[in-house]
Amino acid sequence: MQFKITQSSIKKFLSCRRKYKYRYIEELVRKGVPSLNLTFGTFIHEYLERWFNGEDEATLLADARDTEAFVLYEKKEDEAKVKALAMLSKYFETYPRESDPFNVIGTEIEFSTPLYNPDTDTESSSIMFGGKIDGLVERNGQYWILEHKTAGYVSDSYIQKVWFDAQIQLYAYYFGRAKGIEVVGALYDVLGKSQLKWCKADTEVSLMAKVLAQYDKKQMFLREFIPIEEEIMHHRLQETWIMGHDMFKVATEDAAAYRNTNNCFEWKRPCEYLSLCQARNRDAVSYLYDKRVAHEELGNATKTKDT
Repeated sequence: MQFKITQSSIKKFLSCRRKYKYRYIEELVRKGVPSLNLTFGTFIHEYLERWFNGEDEATLLADARDTEAFVLYEKKEDEAKVKALAMLSKYFETYPRESDPFNVIGTEIEFSTPLYNPDTDTESSSIMFGGKIDGLVERNGQYWILEHKTAGYVSDSYIQKVWFDAQIQLYAYYFGRAKGIEVVGALYDVLGKSQLKWCKADTEVSLMAKVLAQYDKKQMFLREFIPIEEEIMHHRLQETWIMGHDMFKVATEDAAAYRNTNNCFEWKRPCEYLSLCQARNRDAVSYLYDKRVAHEELGNATKTKDT
């Protein structure tokens, strides 16, 4: 079986090699409820997938009103539901389907292809690069991958950031390579999330009104077509080739899985694997973790629109 890397595993590896090994080699995940931000992002992605597959606005908003996606978050449930519903309704209003300057070819499309060395023009015989794109669109006879992002803000600095997004560049290149088509870049679809908080005097109706008003006043959405730049792509491919082999080494040699202690409290929270790193006896903390297959984001069938 070939060794696989994804953009998610690369991010984990760059954060901490030990963390990468625990998650993607030993396949350990800390038990507990996922963060609200993660659940919110997943929820929005699912509804955008349905939207780009042709479901009507009324059905989607009705389902969103009845969702139980946030039920585990108790006091935050109503606030999250209101913000999700407001985001979707304003997104549909901002980007009516009939005005889209592109055709949707498919959504949630997986790909996997050998890691590529641009310097020697050779493919790896042992390491694969895989992933799943949110969608594939065609504009003026050219193919673009579709990438949805939910963000806390949409500013000039955020717009500059998307032009250097390694995931976008690599996914566009490797997807095209895997499918035998030329992908010229990515359509970056950013949805800003309201940062308004639920006040004691608020009801669902009053909070909805305030959130909708915020969407009317601020730039909360962004769509940007980002072309692949050959020079930047060459460097990305070089870096990924080197990292892929370093990741393979971590999978086969214990000494290579050293810790990055600077990230033990990244984002002012303890790393999910800190208990394992600190334990003298791993069995004593094993109850805190579940086994979960690596690259669990992969495995769903491609959904292609009827033409």
